[in-house]
Order: sequence, then structure tokens, then C-alpha cells
Amino acid sequence: MDNIAKLETAVPIIEQLNAHGHSAYIVGGAVRNYLLDIPINDVDITTSATPDEIEAVFERTVPVGKEHGTIMVLDTGEPFEVTTYRIDGTYEDFRRPDEVIFVTELKDDLLRRDFTINAMALDSALHVVDYADGQHDLNHRLIRAVGNPYDRFHEDALRMIRACRFQSTLDFRLEDETARAMKTHAQLISHVAIERIIVEFRKLLQGLNPEAALMTVEAAGIHAAIPVLQQLEPLMKPRHAVTLEAYFGYCLYKGQFVERGLAQLKLSNQEKKAIKASCEIYRELDAGAAMLLVYKYGAALVINCLDMRAALGIPAVLTAAAVRQLHSALPIEDRSEMAVDGHLLMTHLGRKGGSWLKGLLGRVEEHIVLGRLPNNKEAILKWVDDNV
Repeated sequence: MDNIAKLETAVPIIEQLNAHGHSAYIVGGAVRNYLLDIPINDVDITTSATPDEIEAVFERTVPVGKEHGTIMVLDTGEPFEVTTYRIDGTYEDFRRPDEVIFVTELKDDLLRRDFTINAMALDSALHVVDYADGQHDLNHRLIRAVGNPYDRFHEDALRMIRACRFQSTLDFRLEDETARAMKTHAQLISHVAIERIIVEFRKLLQGLNPEAALMTVEAAGIHAAIPVLQQLEPLMKPRHAVTLEAYFGYCLYKGQFVERGLAQLKLSNQEKKAIKASCEIYRELDAGAAMLLVYKYGAALVINCLDMRAALGIPAVLTAAAVRQLHSALPIEDRSEMAVDGHLLMTHLGRKGGSWLKGLLGRVEEHIVLGRLPNNKEAILKWVDDNV
């Protein structure tokens, strides 16, 4: 579905609100992406209707965040989050307002948002409403805070890392005063949950220009206020998109933090496992064990690590095409595909299990993967007889 078609799916919701005397608009990232002609993810709607009035207009609703003004509307078959115009109360924790105040004017709602490029709206005819010069900043590829940047970052410190994320994903630059405010308030990022920071950091690394964004992070001193990241000196600055796992795996490999530092990042077990595996891949790439690497860790993770090395300007030892070719040439993809198992080896050798068995299985497995030994029972048992 193209962007216009996606936006038009929200028009019946807006028109129904209009028919009941309420104003309503599409807001946020959907407007920004539409004007930049890049894919739209979610389409959010804002309205003068209160949450109770939204529920009264539509038949199928879910109060997903009613206390903050948000009702999910399901009438068209596609879920839309519809939120009452609001402004924020005071901020005590540098992250969330103590209260939200519902208002009746779109302008008030837009001018409390983070950046000008996110503070525009579209009406049902897809005409732009812009009180903060967001279109100007889009045209000039600028990330600029709405209003006073010192206030915006003091209200919500996560906005600083979000600014860097947008700098990377859109390949924009920070407006000068916004950058100065970030440097002034960098320490406030320590009040933000690491999980929220990691979400933004992952997107930053996957953007069009992570190098420039990480230069901003480092220049502002934001990383110095974040556990684990504060240990990254100098901050690795990949020149193109890389995965979070490949990035932190390289930092682990370079000794910028130790394994226990991963616990501070509060990642999933799967993510931590991928980071540790990436660290091993970097070590083993230095040793040139390509076929075993692809077998042990899979083509995707090896390619991600090669991408990270390339993004840091390290000469390639393998291409992605070569990795895929190695993967397709593997005689087995895991130990369960071997023609022998531990029980058969114990029976054949007349020995009880022990540490010797694990070592022998590993040697047999390695020889099969490297093509030194065919994966059939007779050949393996003969090799065992000759080598054990």
C-alpha cells in the first residue's frame, strides 16, 4: 500500500468525527514520512473530541490509554489510535509529565511536541497544517526542537537520543541551538530507563548515517551518562547501518566492556547470546576459520559482523556472497545431522561416557564441516579407529 492509500484509510475516521462536530487530523511520523515520500508505519489521529466523546462516536473501541486521551478505534477493520488534543503538565522525572491536560485547539497540541518535523498535521483532504515551520526544516534537512530546545530536553531527556536517531535515520543535521541544548542537558539522560535508550540506539545504528549521529552523541556527552556506553571510549562510529548485536559484539571484542556489562543493557537473552556470538566471530575472523564460523553462528550473524568491520573501515576478509556460498556448501547444519552420535561411539569403542566423548564428537563434527571426513557411519568409525 502506498503512502496516500495508507493515509486515506484514516479519512473515514476523521470524517466521522467531523460529522459529530469534532475536528480531527492525522499527526506525527505519518505526516513527516508522507512529506519526505518514505514509507509510513502507523497512522495516528488527534481530535478535539474527549475520550468519552470518541467512544460515543464509534461502535468498536478499546481504551488503550484513556487516561492519556488515547482510544483505539476499530470500526474500519484497521486499528487507529485516536487521541484527544492535549498539553503536558509539569515534568518531575525528566521523562513523563505528571499530568496531561485535554485542550480544544490543534495548535496547542502540536506545539508541545518534540521536533518541528514531527509537529505537523494533515486534514481529511491531506492538506498540511504547520505551526512550527516543520516543512521548512524538512526542506532544509534539519532536526529542530519545537520552541525552546532547553525546555524540550529538560521535560523529556529521551528526546536527546531521539534527535540523534532522527539525524541518522533521515540523514539530517541538528539545528545549532538544538545541539547546544543537548550538550547542556546531556546528564539528564541518566534519568531515562536503559530499555528506552536501547530502542532508540538500535534505530540509530540502522539508519542512513549512524556515523554522524554517533559523533553528535559523543560531542554532546550523552553516552557518558549511559551505563555501558560510558565505557566506550572512543565511541565506535560505523559509516553505514549495522545491527545492535554486531555493534556491541565488537565493543565486547575490543575490551571496551566485559560480559557482565551486558546485564546493564537489559537486553533479552537472545540478544545477549547474539552479542557474545558476534564477539567470538570477530575473534575467529582474525584466525581465518570461515567455514567453521558459518557453521557455528549462521550466515546472517557472520554477515552482520562483516558489515560492522566494513563500516569501521577494516579490510574485508570475506564477502557476503562468499559467506552464503560457504553456508550452502555445508555438509551438515548442526550436530544432529551427523551420521553418528555419542551412544554409537560409546558402543563402538566399548567405553562409558565422559569428557572424552564430548571432545571426540567435536573433532568428528569439525572434520565433517571442513570436508575432511564424509558424513557416513562407516567412514567416521574408521576415522575413530585410526585416530583415537
